[in-house]
Amino acid sequence: MSESSDDVSRIHNKYTVTLFTPSSYYISLVLSIILACGIVALTYFAFLNDDEFVVPLALVVAVLVASQLLDSRFIKNKEYSKALHMSLFGNIIWLGICLSGLAAFHILSKPELSLNYVAIGAFIFASFRIGIFSTTLGLNLKKSWALCFIQPLGMFFAMIPINEWESSLLNPITLGYGITLLTVSSVWSYLTDRAGRPSIDSTHKLVQAYLSSRSNNDYTEIEEMIEEGSKPSKVSTSQVRLKTNDGASDVRLVLPEIHPGPYHPVGGSNIPYLIYKNLDSSAMVMHSISDHALNLPSKQEVENYLQSLSESNVSQEGLTCTEPVTVQINK
Repeated sequence: MSESSDDVSRIHNKYTVTLFTPSSYYISLVLSIILACGIVALTYFAFLNDDEFVVPLALVVAVLVASQLLDSRFIKNKEYSKALHMSLFGNIIWLGICLSGLAAFHILSKPELSLNYVAIGAFIFASFRIGIFSTTLGLNLKKSWALCFIQPLGMFFAMIPINEWESSLLNPITLGYGITLLTVSSVWSYLTDRAGRPSIDSTHKLVQAYLSSRSNNDYTEIEEMIEEGSKPSKVSTSQVRLKTNDGASDVRLVLPEIHPGPYHPVGGSNIPYLIYKNLDSSAMVMHSISDHALNLPSKQEVENYLQSLSESNVSQEGLTCTEPVTVQINK
């Protein structure tokens, strides 16, 4: 396999996980609400030893839903589903931190269960949002910082009694963890965006365009980026055209020098079928000895190529051909 083909495979393998989302955004909405309720219940029963949390629970759910709608206004293409998926995974992380704090309390036999775990969970949630906003949802680092605290801190303030805010959020250990996590998330976002330079000006924009093509079938942005880095090349297409004696019908064997790809639905990913249809659905399109370096980068280039097939020249002609030979080994 060629080096360029390996590169394409690595991109697919690396970012396939980013396409993992619940089948419906309604599922993400319901699950995020359930998780938020779980965080509130766990906080009051385990951390605050209080069972009167109906009002905080209602406030947290209201803040959650409102912040999800607010997030969707700033996300690229204003996709509400992306805001819900991000909220779901963020709340999973937050609940996991609270549960780990509860487990550490029992395992280490600490004298008191501290709200610091809930506060640290909020900081981790905010750090997670910086990474998601800046890499896949189309926001720059400044806007990511402006939005990262809205949901986690809004839920925290709605859930935790006012007299506990200072002791939990401004605790030196909590602040140390929070500042470290936010710094690491920001530095990681800054460096990954520049990882492809000088060939790629913004790695994040490439990832966003790739995800848009895979999840929304919107190939325009990724095609523009690929076309910017493409170079013109001369390619040939060889055909063997077989006609009946009366000339009423014919069939072709086609060997295009171009390569299908780079991936569906971008560029010439479906080029064998398009050639087949262009030749009146009477052709067998073969795979030439070529790699992804000969991909057609955009739909416009595909159209140009298909139009060029009508300009073919006959290099050799004959009246007869040999009978096809079929060899079968086992099954």
